[in-house]
Amino acid sequence: MQNIVIRHLSGTKANQVEEIPLQGFREVLIGREANAQIRYDADREDLVSRNHARIVRDPADPNGFLLTDLDSRNGTFVNHQRIYGASRLQHGDRVQLGPSGPEFSFEVDPPPAARPTRLAEVQQSAPPPTREASFGSPGSGTAVPPGMMPPGTRPGGDAPRPVGRATVERMLGDVTTQMKGESRKTLWTAVIGILIVLLAGAGYFVWNRHQQAVQAEAAKVEQRRLEDAVKDIDAKIAANQNNKAMLADLVAQRNKANADLRAALDKLPPNPTENPKAPVPPGEILTAERIGAGNVQSVILIEATWKITDIGTGGQIYLYHYPNTDQTGAQVCAQYPKSEMLPMFTDDGGKLIPVLSTQPNGGSNTPIVGALSGSGFIVSGDGFFLTNRHVLAPWRATQNVGNFTSKKMGLKWKNNSIVGCLSAADFPVASFGRVQDDRRQDRNHRRGHHQHLHRPAEGHRT
Repeated sequence: MQNIVIRHLSGTKANQVEEIPLQGFREVLIGREANAQIRYDADREDLVSRNHARIVRDPADPNGFLLTDLDSRNGTFVNHQRIYGASRLQHGDRVQLGPSGPEFSFEVDPPPAARPTRLAEVQQSAPPPTREASFGSPGSGTAVPPGMMPPGTRPGGDAPRPVGRATVERMLGDVTTQMKGESRKTLWTAVIGILIVLLAGAGYFVWNRHQQAVQAEAAKVEQRRLEDAVKDIDAKIAANQNNKAMLADLVAQRNKANADLRAALDKLPPNPTENPKAPVPPGEILTAERIGAGNVQSVILIEATWKITDIGTGGQIYLYHYPNTDQTGAQVCAQYPKSEMLPMFTDDGGKLIPVLSTQPNGGSNTPIVGALSGSGFIVSGDGFFLTNRHVLAPWRATQNVGNFTSKKMGLKWKNNSIVGCLSAADFPVASFGRVQDDRRQDRNHRRGHHQHLHRPAEGHRT
């Protein structure tokens, strides 16, 4: 019987050999979790992630295998080349979990026939353009590949029916096994985008500090001028003690000068770099301007973009759109023609849930993406700052689904059929985020094909 042989070359399992029968084979999970087939010591092998990598059959080659990195912290290397997503595995390849982590040799027993030397894959060139599959329009009878069917349809001549949660999970699983590694072009695009955001934030910070310094200097000049005016009036008062008429006029001038000085100090705060934490004199009003001047060095501006991706593949999650027809081919929303692609929502016990997809569907589906901006407050010398959840994790807050589509109408699915048309005002408000601790549970659900249709994907900032 043919087996997969794992020969451990380094780490705590060095010189050990593990064999996995290929009869009934589905996958080999590698990591520190208790359910991993290739399990590493949870305490001593801390360079290995809990769910680090996975070996599955290659859909394009029944005798081939794919190694997929599961968003591990330290990465996965094949023949000393880091992989992103899925990479082909062949007999004799060396796999390392992290740049200095444990290493093993992947073998097949009995070994395959000898073949010419294979060059290690270096992901330098962009993959070929994605080929779009043909989708049949409702009522046309055109066959649709099972793994590419939109929610609400199935092959054959039968009437359309809704797709259950298990079917959507199976679709996601099929896409996961077919995903290849991200191209270096995409990686560099993301890096350049982050650098542009950082440079823009740094430029704004420098400009803002300059404006504050100019304002503070103007306040200081105005304060010195008014203080000198008060001193000059006091000198005149001392020199004219016997001239009662002039003395009364000088006292009135001094009172007005003191009032102008107080007003100038309230309107133009002193330079915050001199002593921003100096105590406020007794009886002086603590204005908003003074509070801002005393803490301006601790306030930061945060700007970024975010998107929702599938936690298993890293692929973009889209809001699914479907033609404006029901199962009989009749028009549903009178405001749009039959060919118009509209967002679809499932009625789950009276609660509307947006239908999501991992494929762009020829550009008809719209990505779940957004932008964020807000302020934070530095609370420690090493740069630790506080801010609100909606600033750094907007996908965890509630979002109006209408923000992710330009359509003003949508389709409502219930009881195995499209039952009506929804206006934009009826689009649900949903949260696409969840806590990080659910990551392991979400992966287990995918392996068991039990993920709910409305279960949100992991959110990522870019």
